[in-house]
Amino acid sequence: MATFSSPSSSIISTERKAAPLLDRKIEEITAGLSGVYSKNLLYASENNAPVIIEYIAALKIEINLSDNYRKDLIEFLCRFSKFNNNRPLKELTRTDVVRFLDTLRKTETQDPLHKWIGTYNLYRIHLLRFFKWLYYP
Repeated sequence: MATFSSPSSSIISTERKAAPLLDRKIEEITAGLSGVYSKNLLYASENNAPVIIEYIAALKIEINLSDNYRKDLIEFLCRFSKFNNNRPLKELTRTDVVRFLDTLRKTETQDPLHKWIGTYNLYRIHLLRFFKWLYYP
């Protein structure tokens, strides 16, 4: 029986051949999580994926990360990187961070109970912790 591979699987397999060390690190970081999170890291930029992986690995050493916390961090940092057009995270400025956080703001009519504030504060804390680690590991 002949097997056929889809074009997307050949692209991923080509990328994996080019960076087997990165793939192994992604597997370690996303162990126990669904494949969506490893795909998020695979499609993050070449500059940002290793930084995100190192950050989560450092957190795993320092504290006992739960699966949900790892999911949140991977999803959030990949989203943050994508929002900033995958520019290297170390090159981002305060205005880039503020611009990202401002996308979470909602008007009184959109959110009369102010539920956006919890997400805003959570993302702000994630960013503070991440950038402290990035500049002072």
